Amino acid sequence: MKLSLPCLLALTLVGLSPAAAAQVTNTPVSDEDKAVFNELYREKLSTVNRTRSTADDLALAKEMMALAKDVPDDPGVQCLIYIEVIPLAASGSDIQTMGRAVELLDQRWPGHEAASIENQLDLASRAFRAVPRNSSQRGPVGEAYIDLLMGMVQQCSDKNNLQQAIDIGRLANTIARSIDSDQRERIGLVLEQLGTENALADRIQMLTLSVEKNPQNKPAARELVDVLLKKRNDPAAASAYVQSTGDEELIELVQFAAKGLDQASAPHAMRVGDWYRVLAEDEEGLYAEQLLSNARAWYARFFSEYTRQDALAKRVEMLDLVSEIQLTKLRESLGIHREGDWTDLIKNQFNPELHAKRGEVRVVENEIQCTPCGLHFPINAEGSYEFEVAFIVMEHGDTEEPMSFLLPVNERFIKIRYNYTGAAVLQGDQDGMRHDVEERGNDLGKTKRLLFRVVSDADGAKIAVMLNGEEVMAWEGKIDGLGGRETFELPEEEEDLVRVSVRNPTIIKTARHRQQK
Repeated sequence: MKLSLPCLLALTLVGLSPAAAAQVTNTPVSDEDKAVFNELYREKLSTVNRTRSTADDLALAKEMMALAKDVPDDPGVQCLIYIEVIPLAASGSDIQTMGRAVELLDQRWPGHEAASIENQLDLASRAFRAVPRNSSQRGPVGEAYIDLLMGMVQQCSDKNNLQQAIDIGRLANTIARSIDSDQRERIGLVLEQLGTENALADRIQMLTLSVEKNPQNKPAARELVDVLLKKRNDPAAASAYVQSTGDEELIELVQFAAKGLDQASAPHAMRVGDWYRVLAEDEEGLYAEQLLSNARAWYARFFSEYTRQDALAKRVEMLDLVSEIQLTKLRESLGIHREGDWTDLIKNQFNPELHAKRGEVRVVENEIQCTPCGLHFPINAEGSYEFEVAFIVMEHGDTEEPMSFLLPVNERFIKIRYNYTGAAVLQGDQDGMRHDVEERGNDLGKTKRLLFRVVSDADGAKIAVMLNGEEVMAWEGKIDGLGGRETFELPEEEEDLVRVSVRNPTIIKTARHRQQK
């Protein structure tokens, strides 16, 4: 919605609060935006500023946040709203709303002073101190304050401002003790990790000075390169010092890694993947997790370059699988989830009583054994994702189409049919809604693996299908060209599901999903 009030153009900044008026110069705010904002909120801001009660501040802050959702096409007005909500929410000790306004402001206008850590600390501190010690609200406000502080800790850590992160973490720990928060243990672990990272930064600085002073200091160079690779995950930085190690193999591997995935040939990608996998064996926790992630990324690069199905490909496939299993177990033990992790849908989501229609369906040792039936796999289909299914068709039926898949694409759907025979890769009775994936040859009783990749935004989508690693279908078009719930007679209240129609006796060996950026 675009707010347009030409009659207000004569108005100026006079209605804005001092906070908003002082800060709009750093944002794309036009005179019209200021006029619109003043017309909407000049009198209301003046009214709440004249009262001692904070209840009206909070009510106005929530009203403004609700309106901000409706003006994405008028960023100047939206910006002014967020700037004003921050102190309003803080004055009423609503740190959660304050933090949300800061987050949204910083997303659209990174580095804006109203969203600065210093400003947030000042306002949130005042908001917490304003709550009486015997008030029932002290606990909830304190928890929101801690959440905000820990978000700042993460920001500072991401920017490598470790000492500032430690100082803010200690403040969060003090607040947690004062309200007897359950977050004390988590904060303690974060502070311990930050202390380790800060000590590591000091060690890196010392080693760097030592190597720069004496490039022939091989032990210092080797330790520095190891730390930069294993602890900092920075092969580019390591490459600046690796020559001083005198280790020709290490020099070559570090230089390959520093060039990046896009520059690697298949043999180089395999070597670097193997190297990262071995490095992970000597590490623990997050360091091992990062190294194993690197190994898998380099193995993926190998497969993107190497198309033959031979012993070398099988070797890398096996090592990649081993790395994936190790990585999954490690992440489970650490309690972390990364974007792009595969979710085992049979193990974690599938319930035969809820998600199987018709036929006989059993789950045996994490595999689905079924006669002709319908299977539903709950997934998160927002944005882009991948869905992979490995299966064995056990018997031929009276159809050359043993399976079909209905995939959600944002609010729409595409139906993809898996056929045994036929020459065309793409065909269908309604273009953009139904397509066929053709099998090249009949491999009854052998494992088939279909990978569906859906990349979408508000307007368009790209859909690709890989059969045993080979792309056999590619579609690109407008979202509106796909089918809707009415086309496939889908219940409106159902969550996002991949729907699989199985027409012959089949074993579903794996079904998994992962979200993409």
